[in-house]
Amino acid sequence: MRQHDNVGAAWKTALVAVVGWACTLPAGGQGLNTPEVIGQPNINLRWGQAYATYGLGAQARLTYTDNVDLEEDNPKSDFLLDIGPTLSGEMGWGGGVGPELRLPGGEEFRIRLNLKYSLRYSFRDGVVQAYGAPISAEALIPIYIRYLGWTVALSDTFDHTRRTLDTTFGFGQQDISVYNNTATLSAYRSFGRTTLTTGASRRDQIVIDAAFADQEFTYYSFFFTPSYALNEAMSVFWSNSYNITDIGAATSRDSKGWSSSVGISGLITRNISGSVSIGYSRNTLEAGVANGIPVGEETFEGINSGINLNYANPLRPYTTHSVAFFHSLNVPTGLVGSSITEAYGASYTISHLLNRWVTLSPRVSWTRQSSLGTSTLSETVDIIHLGIGLDRRFTGHLSGGVSYTYQVRDSNIDDQSYDVNQVTGYLQYNF
Repeated sequence: MRQHDNVGAAWKTALVAVVGWACTLPAGGQGLNTPEVIGQPNINLRWGQAYATYGLGAQARLTYTDNVDLEEDNPKSDFLLDIGPTLSGEMGWGGGVGPELRLPGGEEFRIRLNLKYSLRYSFRDGVVQAYGAPISAEALIPIYIRYLGWTVALSDTFDHTRRTLDTTFGFGQQDISVYNNTATLSAYRSFGRTTLTTGASRRDQIVIDAAFADQEFTYYSFFFTPSYALNEAMSVFWSNSYNITDIGAATSRDSKGWSSSVGISGLITRNISGSVSIGYSRNTLEAGVANGIPVGEETFEGINSGINLNYANPLRPYTTHSVAFFHSLNVPTGLVGSSITEAYGASYTISHLLNRWVTLSPRVSWTRQSSLGTSTLSETVDIIHLGIGLDRRFTGHLSGGVSYTYQVRDSNIDDQSYDVNQVTGYLQYNF
């Protein structure tokens, strides 16, 4: 695996900087913020039963990176300045919890929107370019079929991002526009402690950049999950699904398969919450052509499992430890030559409140993803991510933070690996 010569020095510099900055901050105050918060609702409008809430703000972010294009050879450093407005909004009708619109049939309608648009200035190239990300929108329409006791929900979620550092196929170019849209039809009904959930969903991933057109796919899932509430805080479940993956590239083959798993979720103990599951998957690659050679069907099967746990130490209530482990098959990703992907990995994160204004968040993670099937271009990738962040709220309207990230992408295919150091500082103002 490739190593970066200044990793140790960069880690020491970043750690001394953020801890030193934190130690000079006074205690007291209220509230926390993170770089992912686009804005809090700060404008409330109401006309009779109709109302809307909006969060308006502005954000400036300065990033230093020693490998701006995520290249394996001849990496180039740069300072990048992103600055622009932010908007988050919700709309609804009537009262109740959250924004909602009661339709004539008694259905409930909600819509949410988060938007950030920035202009980016490169200190190396001296150019300004539009950099609109992220965008997310969600619409939900529960339809109550009261005489049968079922609730049917229609929903659609859309998001767009251009930051690819944490994605599998973020090599050779840091800003790749990726669009995802997920439409879901689900139904659920409660029978005392038992709840049944069933439905279907469709996810479409679209990549505008022609160089990455082979990463487009459509993923269908049909699911059925009964669960049983052991108490008010914990449930056991049995999750079942049948999946179909339609790959857009002619060099990749479509697949289909099923998975089944059992697990437990909720407040597992007094101080541990999360979910634990284990199951089995079986997936089949359809017959097709691999590197110009006709190949028949191929079947892959094995264990799928997941653990996501959060632990709050009762003796240190301001510190939360989060651990995650997973293993799964048929994961749609952007690996070269990928149709069915096996993925597994682990992560460990600490969220520590230095005081009521400041949060320190170190994180380490490792992920391995392998393309399965007959292909000389089948890719296997290891991604190691080390990071630490410090976020602070200065006033009720102004927050900011600084973070350091080191990431390695190690691929078995030439020119598909990289390593990068990145330091980012940001300020967020909500009007």
